[in-house]
Amino acid sequence: MIEEQLSKFRELESCRATSTLSVEESNCEKQFAATTTSDTDGRFIVQLPKREEKLALLGDSKGIATRRFLALERRLSSNASLKTDYTQFIEEYAELQHMTELAESDTTSSSPSYYLPHHCIVRPDSTTTKLPVVYDASCALDTGTSLNDALMIGPTIQDNLMSILLRFRISKLALVADIEKMYRQINIAAIDRPLQQLLWRNSPTEPIRTFQLNTVTYGTSRAPYLATKTLQVLSQVGASTHLETATILGRDFYMDC
Repeated sequence: MIEEQLSKFRELESCRATSTLSVEESNCEKQFAATTTSDTDGRFIVQLPKREEKLALLGDSKGIATRRFLALERRLSSNASLKTDYTQFIEEYAELQHMTELAESDTTSSSPSYYLPHHCIVRPDSTTTKLPVVYDASCALDTGTSLNDALMIGPTIQDNLMSILLRFRISKLALVADIEKMYRQINIAAIDRPLQQLLWRNSPTEPIRTFQLNTVTYGTSRAPYLATKTLQVLSQVGASTHLETATILGRDFYMDC
């Protein structure tokens, strides 16, 4: 009895626990390895891990996305400063080619698609992003299914926080850095971009336009896994030439999602 209690105590106090991947998590890892490529600039191109049986239940998402956009537009029309900031965010997204406008003919494809409702959270005290725009991939359609329901989440692959903090305290000096627009540094494969569409217009007098997001998108359930996995693979690629940097990149980062 005492040995059993001691064993449980050691297990609870352990800084690292052995984790076994589920079938779905293993499939995510295999799919990432099999489908991830890079462009001529070395930027990673990843695919979304889809639950095909759920994907077929998405149905028409444009109607609810339109209603949500019109509500957002009314909110912005009553706050000129907020409207300016939101418009600048959208325009920057397009200028960086993180999203692309679609012609009307391109929005009638027979392939599964999903329109992401979006809104903003005002954070005036933030030193980084004062107006984060949130994409609601958990918005359920009339079928009861959302985009996040149709995506596999993927395993937790980053080191646990306790281990990172313990290593952080070993050296006399420590540096902290932030990866700007981390998710948007990773491209989504063209085949999956119809699942990341949004509606926007600069003025209520203009027609509503459709855009397609080209990068990993905050609000989708697999975004943290895709970003973390990409960093780990990048560290492995750079290990032969920059071993110390690659080691830090591979194990000493933490994403608070």
